[in-house]
Amino acid sequence: MDRHATAREEDLIYDAGYAEKVLAAFINNGQLVTIPAKLKKQRVVLDYIVQRFEPGRGYHELDVNALLKPLHPDVATLRRLLITEKLMTRENSIYQRVTSEIAPDEAS
Repeated sequence: MDRHATAREEDLIYDAGYAEKVLAAFINNGQLVTIPAKLKKQRVVLDYIVQRFEPGRGYHELDVNALLKPLHPDVATLRRLLITEKLMTRENSIYQRVTSEIAPDEAS
């Protein structure tokens, strides 16, 4: 069963104060202490991590690993989570950060 299909959208919404608390709990001296088990907290941490990648730029797996390794030794899990949470894509061994674009009618 796909956990994303069962997760309620409102459970994934968080505010800046919540994000600060989560990051304070899971990031210490620039390193990820542990990967959160709860999806909502995991998403906050992954949103933080994906900021290391430039939108529109392609990264080879070794480059992705080089950016993730200083954060946490389990780069394979972080790469997988970034893909499954749709924060990055992987095509032909090239990773790219997903940019979210809001349609004009959705912005209001």
